[in-house]
Amino acid sequence: MKRLRVLVVDDAVIVRRVIAQALGREPDMEVVGTASDGDLALGVIAEQGPDVVTLDIDMPGLDGLETLRRLRAQWPHLPVVMFTGVSAPGVAELEALALGADDLIPKLPHEGNMVNAIEWVSRRLAPRLREVAAQVARARALAAAPPRPAPAPAACVTAG
Repeated sequence: MKRLRVLVVDDAVIVRRVIAQALGREPDMEVVGTASDGDLALGVIAEQGPDVVTLDIDMPGLDGLETLRRLRAQWPHLPVVMFTGVSAPGVAELEALALGADDLIPKLPHEGNMVNAIEWVSRRLAPRLREVAAQVARARALAAAPPRPAPAPAACVTAG
C-alpha cells in the first residue's frame, strides 16, 4: 500500500511537531517534511514531492495565501488543506478557497495536552487529508481517461 506523503507547514514549532508526530503514527501516512514558512515549504515541495500539504494561513514572511498562490502556479493539482484560526470563514479563508485550497480546517485546539492534540489530528486532520488526496486523484484520473467512443448507430434494415 502506498503511503500518503505529507508536508506540514506552520510557523509554530509545537503545531508542526504535534501534526508530524500524529500523522507519523498513521499506518498509511508519512511526513516527508515540515516547514516554518512559505519559502521553505516551496523548496520542500520541489525536493520531496509530497502528495498533500497542510498550510497555515497566517504566517510571518511568506504567508499561507501567497504560498498557495505560488504553489498553484507550479503544482496546480497538489492537494492543499489550509489551517485557519477562525471558526467561520472570513476574507482570508474565502481568498484561500478562491486561490485553490482544497479544504479549510480549524487549527489545533490550544487547550488540552499533547495526547488530546494528537487525538485531534488522528480524528479530524488525517481523515480529511485522505479524502482530499483521494478526491484530487479521482479528478486527475477522470481528466486523463480517454474519451469513451460514441455508440455506433443502429443498422437500419428495410424490407423489400
